[in-house]
Amino acid sequence: MAPRTVLEGALDRTYLAVFAGTPFINMILRRMGAQIGRRVFNDGCGMTERSLVTIGDDCTLNEMSGVQCHSQEDGTFKSDYSVLGSNVTLGTASHVHYGVTIGDGAELTTDCFLMKGEQVPAGARWGGNPASEMRVLTAFKVRQDHDEHPELRSGRYLLAHANGERRMT
Repeated sequence: MAPRTVLEGALDRTYLAVFAGTPFINMILRRMGAQIGRRVFNDGCGMTERSLVTIGDDCTLNEMSGVQCHSQEDGTFKSDYSVLGSNVTLGTASHVHYGVTIGDGAELTTDCFLMKGEQVPAGARWGGNPASEMRVLTAFKVRQDHDEHPELRSGRYLLAHANGERRMT
């Protein structure tokens, strides 16, 4: 098999960009070697090594996100599988490196970088660069805030334009 040229790689990206956001992109990526589940919304997620990527059912892959299954480190080429479970969301411009496993129902926020070898537990929300688990606001915390700030208990409030006071609506 002849080596691929830079032009062929650019044509692949251009060809796939035409189908971003349609069900056809998943069919094309499957033919190129990616293992993609059912009902996956792909709005232009880049995958450099498609044969090393496994994506579960009902995932959302937002625009400019990417799954990269290789790296050049200390003069050595390294690659590994990346697995996204079912119902995973990759935020816009998020990047997943190689050797990663993301559990079912997990979410990566916008513009985050998930480092090589990370294990994201099911249902977790990760963000940042490098990505780490984000704190989730619980119902107890919301109730505690309402007790400390009585104006939050009833209805919505607005900030007055003139002097910055809170007014109920």
